[in-house]
Amino acid sequence: MRQTGRTSRIVNFAVNELFSVGGVIVTDHIAFEGFKMSNKHLDFLDERIRDRVNRETYGTHTTKSTIHRIPGTDLKVLEIKMKKIEKNG
Repeated sequence: MRQTGRTSRIVNFAVNELFSVGGVIVTDHIAFEGFKMSNKHLDFLDERIRDRVNRETYGTHTTKSTIHRIPGTDLKVLEIKMKKIEKNG
């Protein structure tokens, strides 16, 4: 099966926004394809974004995320904020 890279493009967009303004709200492309969305889809997306931020900042930053459901719909979004990791010692 051929992969189209939609999730990778969402990750790229989210990471660019995090570095630009420090926060972003995204959802997985599956939300618009008529499938019932679970938190599992957003957890996977969150993990990929967190790993990428950690890798690009050499472990000095991470992300904090919250899943929100849009009222009146089944659409779920991921609110992500970047934060600096405090080193003790």
